[in-house]
Amino acid sequence: MANGISVARIKDIIIADSVSKTEDGNFIARKAYFYQHGKGGGTLERSISRDLAKAGIKHTIIKSGEQKKSADKTLKATTHWWVEFSVEQEI
Repeated sequence: MANGISVARIKDIIIADSVSKTEDGNFIARKAYFYQHGKGGGTLERSISRDLAKAGIKHTIIKSGEQKKSADKTLKATTHWWVEFSVEQEI
């Protein structure tokens, strides 16, 4: 879903280590972890939904998951939770 909301605006609203935009206009938020401390990927998904709703931004969670890898220099290559979501155009 193409929209005019910027990655910077989303970063100001949600708590994530990284936010990027896909070619089709969806957002992907990632949060790295070393120990889960009883949390799972659903925690990030709920946090993103709560924060976007609080900011008045209509959104749809498309998919979410967990990437388990050894520590590396980039977030995409290390253990993290991720959530892909779309947002509606802000007025």
